[in-house]
Amino acid sequence: MSAIGSILAGVAVKVGAPIIKEILADRFGRGGDIAGDVIDTIAGKVGVPVDELATVPSSQLEVAVAQAEAEHGPEWLQLWTAGLAYQQAVLQADQGEPLVARAWRWGWMYLLGFLWTWTLVLVPTVNAMLSADIQPPERSDLLTLTTWFLALYMGGHTVKDLGHAAKEAWQARKIP
Repeated sequence: MSAIGSILAGVAVKVGAPIIKEILADRFGRGGDIAGDVIDTIAGKVGVPVDELATVPSSQLEVAVAQAEAEHGPEWLQLWTAGLAYQQAVLQADQGEPLVARAWRWGWMYLLGFLWTWTLVLVPTVNAMLSADIQPPERSDLLTLTTWFLALYMGGHTVKDLGHAAKEAWQARKIP
């Protein structure tokens, strides 16, 4: 959808549809969901599947983009703005945590970055320049450590969210 999104963003600029242009430019987070909805709506207005939008003449795309902006622009803008407000709230909430609670993330990132740089760049360079025999950490150990960090950093909230969803589903069921 990236090529189609780029084509439609260009058409949106041409016909003066700033909401569609901004939404298609923001492909991450909630903006990506809205961008998919925008592209689906434009494809529906043209009457072709999304995959065939690149073959549609630009005059038809211009009309479809202008119609989509007029009909759904305020709704999409509201959703997109709500997504940005949520991102800002998450960033603000993170700043409210104690330093120890938020420092572990960037601390581990810098540590892992240093260890990978040490293993792949610095040790071989020093060994070659000084004819030394410095032994780098095992790459498999670094990969394991990196995998554990990623699992905790990215997967921890997923597991926590699944636990909350299961608890809510359990509490919501009706017991006769």
